[in-house]
Amino acid sequence: SNYAIVLAPASAPLTITPRALAVALTGSVAKTYDGTTAAMLSGSNYALSGFVAGEGATVTKTTGTYDTKDSGTAKGVTATLASSDFAADAGTRLSNYQLPTSVTAPIGIVSAKPLTVTAISLVKQIGDPDPPLTFDLSGLADGDSPDVLIGSLVRTPGEVPGTYPISLGSLTAPNYRISYVAAILTLTAVQRPTRIPGSMAGSVALPPQNYSAANPSMRDDGPASERDDGEEENGGCAGASGGICVMAQP
Repeated sequence: SNYAIVLAPASAPLTITPRALAVALTGSVAKTYDGTTAAMLSGSNYALSGFVAGEGATVTKTTGTYDTKDSGTAKGVTATLASSDFAADAGTRLSNYQLPTSVTAPIGIVSAKPLTVTAISLVKQIGDPDPPLTFDLSGLADGDSPDVLIGSLVRTPGEVPGTYPISLGSLTAPNYRISYVAAILTLTAVQRPTRIPGSMAGSVALPPQNYSAANPSMRDDGPASERDDGEEENGGCAGASGGICVMAQP
């Protein structure tokens, strides 16, 4: 009773403004690291709100992007939406609504990718520098190279003949979970002629067998034509008068 209602002229336009809808991302979107930011979604990842009673729609867009390609949790996922990405329920006209054009939420999970590092067994002689410790890789994502690895393999210290395990050391790779296959470095002695201390001077190169000037039966000097005088007099240790010639290892 406090108001006087005045009807607008019939010629005046009446405007119905589309009702705004809101969209949110729910659940989680997960994958194993693949070197890209591509995300795969489903209709269940979208929650639409703002419809009048009895109306509704679903989102059909299944692709999105992660904030970065790197592994991690609670990563931002974004989906860009067009009108063609909505499917109206029966009795719903989407033209009556203002449709959202994008949505972002921290629902992304990117797990580390398995990577197999297989060390290569190596051999070196005592006194030589260690060779580079190398390895083979299996499982790199497309677009990644061995340069993604940081650090290096290490081998157990030691400089006497034997085998030394090669371990993973500080080798790591962001975005990967490494499985390591070990190897060994084999150190070998260098054979060189030497002389057991005695009265003989110098040293001669002989096969790796003991020879005694006092026991000629242990020698095999070959034909006399192939021996010099020093060899006959000194049992194969030229230029000396006693002692034992051997091939020894350091």
